[in-house]
Amino acid sequence: MATKAPDSSTGPSSDAPSLFSTFLADLSIADPSSASSASSTPDSPSSGDTSPAPSIASALADLFPATVVPTPAILAPIADSVAPAPADLFPATVAPALPPPVDVAFAPPPLPPVVDLVPVDFVPADPADLAPAIPAPALGPIRGNAFRVLRFFKGLLDQSSDVVAWVDKQNSMFQFRNTKKVAELYKEHTKNKKCTFDSMMRNFRLYRANGFIKKIDEIRCCWQVLDNSVWATTVEPAEQDQLLAFLMQPSMLEQMAMAMQEFQQFEQEYPMLNILPLEDKIRLFYEWKVKMQNTE
Repeated sequence: MATKAPDSSTGPSSDAPSLFSTFLADLSIADPSSASSASSTPDSPSSGDTSPAPSIASALADLFPATVVPTPAILAPIADSVAPAPADLFPATVAPALPPPVDVAFAPPPLPPVVDLVPVDFVPADPADLAPAIPAPALGPIRGNAFRVLRFFKGLLDQSSDVVAWVDKQNSMFQFRNTKKVAELYKEHTKNKKCTFDSMMRNFRLYRANGFIKKIDEIRCCWQVLDNSVWATTVEPAEQDQLLAFLMQPSMLEQMAMAMQEFQQFEQEYPMLNILPLEDKIRLFYEWKVKMQNTE
């Protein structure tokens, strides 16, 4: 079966060079090693043709014609662009006109009345009035045996102790030489383990507030007794003597007589309790007495 030959009227012209053959010819010209092989082929041009072969750039230009693309304004070179004026970016706004200032006059404040100062004669103050008032500490009134601290120190002064000494014996001024040893001696005297020199000074401040003694500021730890009656020793009654004086009162004697009668009545009603000790009999007697009062 015979094949149909292509129609020459629809294909490319025979006298127009083929672009692909031109591209191959350019490659053969660019490569010297392929020059000899290209001359031996029957399709190579004759040696008498001296016209220059078209270049690769011209061949590509024929295949892809150049198109001019407009450059956006934002990508344009800075030298070729013109910066917009500030007036274009920020249009001017017209501010409203302010009213003219108004002057307001205020009346000045009235001046104080003129007062004639009467001269006053200067009178110096009494030093006693300038002295700070020393309030009495809230320790209650001074009891009869509250001066035992001063009487203890009076005994040490009479013994010429090295912890406290006379500064002026005629004016009853004395000074503590060793405050720590003074506190230890007074602790042994009172049998109070919590006694300190500060606790002793609290009594001194109480005496000073009531006008019995005075502190001499010019000398360290120096005091002066203003009332010599605080040195007087008082004999305190013993505990048994106080109890005896309490029981010897007439009212107490009458109550004790009534209690003895009731106790004898209790022993007659319960003779079996005579074998008990006296302390147990008294305890049972009071229980019996309370029971009798409740039944009445």
